Amino acid sequence: MSHAAPTPAATPAAPATEQAETARAVVNAAALALSLGGSWVISLALRLALPRMLGPERFGQLAFADSFAITFLVFSSLGLDTYVRKVVSVDASKAGEFMGGAMVLRSLATGTLVALMVGALRLAGGDAAPVSLVVLAGLAQALLSLNTSLAALMDARGETRRTAPLAVVAKVIYAGGAATALLLGAGLHAVPLSMLAGEAWRCVVLWRRVDVAFPGKWRVDLRAAGRVVIASLPFYLNIVFFSIYGELDLTLIAFGPGRVEAGYYGASNNLAALTLMLMPLLPAIVMPAGSRAAARSLEEHDRLMGAAWRVALLISIPLAVLLVVGARDVVAVVFGADYAPSWKSLVMRAPTVVLGYASTLSAIYLIQMERTWYVTLTSAAGLLVKPALSLVAIAWGHAHLGAGGAGAGAGAASLLTEFLIVVLMMRAGARIPAAAQLRRTLVATGVPCAAAVLVHAVLPLQGLPALLALTATYVAVGRLTGALGLGSVVHVLRLLIRRRTAS
Repeated sequence: MSHAAPTPAATPAAPATEQAETARAVVNAAALALSLGGSWVISLALRLALPRMLGPERFGQLAFADSFAITFLVFSSLGLDTYVRKVVSVDASKAGEFMGGAMVLRSLATGTLVALMVGALRLAGGDAAPVSLVVLAGLAQALLSLNTSLAALMDARGETRRTAPLAVVAKVIYAGGAATALLLGAGLHAVPLSMLAGEAWRCVVLWRRVDVAFPGKWRVDLRAAGRVVIASLPFYLNIVFFSIYGELDLTLIAFGPGRVEAGYYGASNNLAALTLMLMPLLPAIVMPAGSRAAARSLEEHDRLMGAAWRVALLISIPLAVLLVVGARDVVAVVFGADYAPSWKSLVMRAPTVVLGYASTLSAIYLIQMERTWYVTLTSAAGLLVKPALSLVAIAWGHAHLGAGGAGAGAGAASLLTEFLIVVLMMRAGARIPAAAQLRRTLVATGVPCAAAVLVHAVLPLQGLPALLALTATYVAVGRLTGALGLGSVVHVLRLLIRRRTAS
């Protein structure tokens, strides 16, 4: 299927511009990666500690509250984040025209959505979670969404390095407050309250930095904001559709098989989510840098996207293999015997890690090729397919697979849905640049993965020794095949040093 390619902007300053753009992207990526590393460590501790501290039933309540809140509060984003990264990264003056009005619209939307969420929960009945817990989780999600939009503005200005560390501090407040409160005997409400406190601090600091990066007053122009919301509609609907079908399973399990099954599935979701911690690098760095590169030349754009694909696969494939092959061992080591049935859903959820990175990169490519509505339609297709798949698969898994079977069914539905979305995007023209290099990456990654699987099958190990053997085998063979990706990193750093020296 044909698509419109960006027109190269051939100017004498193009090489210098590309050099500066590359340097800025690498600095921002490094800052965000370090921040994500800190956030990942804190999130790892919290995501692994909460299930152990609460047990399957209470953790099931908390997981449902978060999931139900996200399903509603995702509507408050108005789709601004992707629009900002795509448009404001090219013309910063656009921000002052609509952000004031957008904040007013966002506040009104948040209040309305919280009221609708409470009404829906009371109408549904049942004991999935207390209403007050869901409301607190919703407010925390609303503030997190606002901070994501403020951070998107800074990303668009190339100032990621000034805002990324704030997320780490917010996570420290969240994790420290929640763990301390629970150890002192506080109830589940302490968890969303701690998150709310961390995001409130981050919001105050972010707002001040955005005010410096975008001098001048933001006009409260509701008409201008409305026009931007309409222009952002494909981004908005894509986020809404994706979030709803992504969070649907926990709600169906909590209202159906019950809170304990929701706890099992929530635990496996926590493990799968940890492997996606680098996902924010893609929209935060690749989207604005790719938009600016595409405005200059298709060749420069394809180099950036090809590198992003290679890094994503180098990270996601071994993680997925580790979680599938070592599912029982991972669950036993991390969560203990109480969560033993979670391995069933983890086996199904792990492959979605690779598909998640693939669908995100494909979506970025289509958006940059001005095919945003097709991305939205693929998410709509996912939303249409997922509920039916989940209802059937959850019921079948709960009836035939025993404890944890409902989560296994939900994981299978998620896997099929993600696969469908990637296929649809590829058919729409979301090609993978530098395919030959990507094939070499797949071989370099596949060989150590196969070796790790073989070692796991042959050695009679369980628990932590089995996981250590898996990891050691992958690292040892991966060093020989280049699967660890260190060569690519060194190559980029040398290239930047040469360019800076030449300038």
